[in-house]
Amino acid sequence: WVNDAGGAENLGSRLLKQKKEGKLPVFTAPEQTLEALLESGYDLIREQKLIMETKLSKEYMKNMDD
Repeated sequence: WVNDAGGAENLGSRLLKQKKEGKLPVFTAPEQTLEALLESGYDLIREQKLIMETKLSKEYMKNMDD
């Protein structure tokens, strides 16, 4: 869509021009299910646990209490 609008450098002026003319593009949000959102949250929790288990992050967090 950005390329169709003339590239990122022209996007702002194109959108402002279309706003004045009342022809803004329609963005459709992707559908999210509760299960998909929960799975994404659990993935983030797992990723954070892996990060916290590394020696470097433990060393960093040890100094955060000071």
